[in-house]
Amino acid sequence: MRIRVRIFGEISEEIGKNYDFEIHGKITVLEVLEKVSSISGQKRGYLGNYKIGEKDIGYLVNGKNIEFLDGLATILHDDNELVILQPTTGG
Repeated sequence: MRIRVRIFGEISEEIGKNYDFEIHGKITVLEVLEKVSSISGQKRGYLGNYKIGEKDIGYLVNGKNIEFLDGLATILHDDNELVILQPTTGG
C-alpha cells in the first residue's frame, strides 16, 4: 500500500516536503510520523522543534483533521495522503 506525506510551512525546510512510503500491513498516523522523524534525522518523537502529537502542528488525512478521526491512532489505507501543516503567524 502506498502512503504519501506532504509537509507545508517553515517546518518543511527542516524535515522535507514530500515522502512516499510503500507499507505492508496496517499503519497509523503516529507510525508514519515517526518514520518521517527518523528519516529526516530528527530527535525521536519530534518533527523539527515540534513534539509529535502536540497541538502546534496540524495533521490531515485526505483533507480531514485527525482530531475528527481517531487522532494519531487513525489507520491509513492505500493511496491516503497525510498532510503536516505548521500554523502560520504574522502581523
